[in-house]
Amino acid sequence: MDRFIAWSAAAGLVMSYYDATNIPEGTLARRTITVRLAAARCAWFAAQQFTLLHNYFHSAFGGSFLNHQCLICACAPTWPDTPAGIVAQVDANGRLTKDGQVAPVGFAVNTSSSINSPHPDNITDKTQLVPDQTAPTIGDRLSDRVATSNLLEVRFCCVNGAELPLTWVQWGPGSGVPAIIISSFAKKNFVDHAQYDTRGILKLIEERWGHKPLNQLDANAGGLLTAFDFAQN
Repeated sequence: MDRFIAWSAAAGLVMSYYDATNIPEGTLARRTITVRLAAARCAWFAAQQFTLLHNYFHSAFGGSFLNHQCLICACAPTWPDTPAGIVAQVDANGRLTKDGQVAPVGFAVNTSSSINSPHPDNITDKTQLVPDQTAPTIGDRLSDRVATSNLLEVRFCCVNGAELPLTWVQWGPGSGVPAIIISSFAKKNFVDHAQYDTRGILKLIEERWGHKPLNQLDANAGGLLTAFDFAQN
């Protein structure tokens, strides 16, 4: 837990536990905290009906942008010839001295816009936009598969602590963000203690439908199959 608060973008946020199971409905909208507790209450009841991933993490140390990229391609966007003004800087000891959109090694790690539309109208200098990427994505794998076979449709939703006020609990591959698997095939009232991260969603798709991994990062990830029971009607 060392330096958890210092490394979080929500500096000073107290790590804690809120029991939202018995909050009266009439008090839920009185203040910001009660609105957040209301969402937590909904999450609590969803977890009772489906599967809670107790040991779930972000795939990378970073915010939503970087982890969304991990979900798409198990990678970070490459940005060669990045403008110096948006590159993060570190000192001789590797400590961050200036944050930026792009890591010193040329990967986009903080919120950035693509050279492809849509992107903000006020960015007219194309060098300030992430160039086209060539790494394969899970969308490529799904498109290839759909073109050659009939698939059993299985819908599921993985909601994690980045979208709900579930406490970030610990360090792992990235920040700990407990998640809920919502699906007609999810095990009911089940807590899965196996360690997963964002790449597990990719691994689930690959294992379930026979896609080859995008790279070694998702190949070595833990799948989410233990959270499901595909034999149930």
